[in-house]
Amino acid sequence: MARIRKITSCILATFLCTLSLTACTSHIIITDDDSHTEESSNTSSVTEYQKEDLTKETITLVVWESADGPSKWIKQAGEKFTEIYPNIKIEVQETDIANTFYMLRTGEYDLTQPDLFGAPHDRLAQMVESDIILPTKDYETVTTNTLSTAYSSLFLGDTMYGYPTSCETFALFYNKKMIHDGDIPDTWEKMLSFSENFPKLFPNKYGFLFQFNTIYYLSMFMTEDNNQLMQSEEITGLMTNSAVKGARLAQEFLPFFPENAAKMTLAEYEDLFINGEAAIMVNGPWFISKAEEAGMDFGIAKLPAFSDGGSPALSLSGVRGMFVYNKTKHPDEAAAFAKFLTTKEMQELRLKITGALPASNISVDNKITSAFIDQLAYSYSLPNNSLMQNFWGYSQQFCEELYNGEDVNTALAKYDQYIKTGSTDGFVAIPKTVNETDPVGIEIPDEAITSDSGEENSAE
Repeated sequence: MARIRKITSCILATFLCTLSLTACTSHIIITDDDSHTEESSNTSSVTEYQKEDLTKETITLVVWESADGPSKWIKQAGEKFTEIYPNIKIEVQETDIANTFYMLRTGEYDLTQPDLFGAPHDRLAQMVESDIILPTKDYETVTTNTLSTAYSSLFLGDTMYGYPTSCETFALFYNKKMIHDGDIPDTWEKMLSFSENFPKLFPNKYGFLFQFNTIYYLSMFMTEDNNQLMQSEEITGLMTNSAVKGARLAQEFLPFFPENAAKMTLAEYEDLFINGEAAIMVNGPWFISKAEEAGMDFGIAKLPAFSDGGSPALSLSGVRGMFVYNKTKHPDEAAAFAKFLTTKEMQELRLKITGALPASNISVDNKITSAFIDQLAYSYSLPNNSLMQNFWGYSQQFCEELYNGEDVNTALAKYDQYIKTGSTDGFVAIPKTVNETDPVGIEIPDEAITSDSGEENSAE
């Protein structure tokens, strides 16, 4: 009998935002084959799409999106949109969405100015404060089309910005030609041992890789005891024992990484994996299409735990949205296309092309996507407040300091200070934690811990 898992939008909200389990109605249905239980859905269909009164002039809307799967999705969705509006063409230009906000804020880019662009939800406050995006048009339809978790992440106060297109997190990709399903290390200690021994059996190859120069992935090491790096405007999880131990753990993997690991882009890490030079790497669902196109036989597994029998490390999760640039000359047409992306067929198309978790209420019968949902149960969502600008702004500096062997306690204290004040001046180094290599260290007292990993803030 097919395994059927029904995940309500409120449970998905628990995974992403630890919201209440009450007052939720829509469902995502995960199934191994076509014999799934039908559930009612409010997500509108393209066949029900009501053509809007848009311009009759021939125009082209430029969309910035990530390379590979997301850009391919925009291209195909654009062709469908043009079937409805023959005078409106969609042109996609590939970019790194992590830098899109800064490119638009500074005006320093080589691409054609966009009408719409993709971006993660945690940049929302920065984009609004920089006045580069427009509020959501017809948000009633958008919120009807999408899961509450997805659209709630795009609200600042009572105003919604953007159109949710997917929910995302990261997990382990593994090359089945190099490691069997049942041999994936399930604790960080085992993964470290695997990383050390793998090149002894396979010279010049790597057992385990993750992009070291970004806090997005590095954060997973600092989540023991449900520690979360950003929880609110006032609370970070950086001044904690879990963060100190995790940062040191991340450093332990460096001897088994490429020599230039701190300078490598995500694409360079991906190429190592695709070319059979690494057995396991950490990545998100956006990488699925690239791995499939390369003909890889790969699997997805949850992140390792911190102890035998423990829960997997927490991954970061988020909502990717499509935003209308405030300098567009065609705001109504751009909004219409963004809303079109939330329809049932376009969400199904995105799932098929990218493997990303849908932002709308659709059925999912993809085992790879189901594996990401397994990890999503052990994830937490970053807030979308204004401090995220400092969180990301200093993150690369923090990663470089870890890579260069700076004292972990000092590096974390500077990072925490910068997030809260925008400066590292006058930072106070946190006490050292007790560990095997530092037997005279001082354990951090409870009152020095600024992160609260209680029930309200922990991912379940």
